[in-house]
Amino acid sequence: MQHFLTAESGTLAEEAAKKAAERARKGESLEAIGKEYGIAVKTAAPFTVDGAAEGIGSASDLASAFQAKAGDIVGPIAAQSSEFICKVSDKVPADMSQYASNKTAMVQSLEQQKQQTQQPLFRDSVVSDLKRRGKIKLNGQAIGKIIGSYEG
Repeated sequence: MQHFLTAESGTLAEEAAKKAAERARKGESLEAIGKEYGIAVKTAAPFTVDGAAEGIGSASDLASAFQAKAGDIVGPIAAQSSEFICKVSDKVPADMSQYASNKTAMVQSLEQQKQQTQQPLFRDSVVSDLKRRGKIKLNGQAIGKIIGSYEG
């Protein structure tokens, strides 16, 4: 019964958020819509694409907001077991004066991300090739025991 109630309340919240977003896109203020639903409208401090929106969560959840223009309605966005309707209030351009001083750190960060992505792929391709050529065999039982010991 609890599972049904949780699923149903999520569906109802999603439907209400879609209706609220449509009303906002037609020009109704978020404050008026929020008041009707008994929900406070809050303004998040400016955040970057690798930051977070206060009260919502990771900026990655709001990726569409970075493509929108100031004044656009974004959402509904599902985050933290809630639905959010957002209005892009302002877009602050990047401070290019900081680019030169941060360039080295940004390049190193991107290189680390690339290495973290490529290393497992390379390792998997080497292992697959060695298995295919009959050079190695993996002991599934031993691997299962090791994994089981960590799941404990």
